[in-house]
Amino acid sequence: MKDIVMSFDDGEPRFRHQKWKDVFEAQQNTTLLQTLADNFTHKLPQFSMPLREETVKWTVWLTEEGVWERYLTLSQISVLKGAERENVKRKVFEALNGDDVETNENGQVALHGVTYFAWTSRV
Repeated sequence: MKDIVMSFDDGEPRFRHQKWKDVFEAQQNTTLLQTLADNFTHKLPQFSMPLREETVKWTVWLTEEGVWERYLTLSQISVLKGAERENVKRKVFEALNGDDVETNENGQVALHGVTYFAWTSRV
C-alpha cells in the first residue's frame, strides 16, 4: 500500500520529502555580516534548530473498508476523482487480500504507522 501512495507525485512537498526542515536550515545559512545586518533590522530567526526528534510506531486494527477510509485522508489520494479513485481503491483492496497481510480473529487488518515528533523553541 505504501508503494501505491509513493506512485503519486503531484509536485507538492509532503512530509516524506523532508521540506519542513528547510525552515531551520535556511536560518543558519548566513554570514557573520548578514547576521549583524539582520540584528539591526530585527530580522531574527523565528525558531531554534529542533531540540529533539522522536518517532512512535503504532498499529491499529481496521476492517478493509476502514483501511480505505483511512487511506482517503491522505491528500494525494483524497483529490482523486472518478475512475482514477476507483482504480486506486481496487489496488488497495487487492493489496489487502495479499498473503502477507496481517489479520486478527475478527477479520480486521493490522495497519502499521509511525508518528513523528519534533521539538523546538522560539528564539
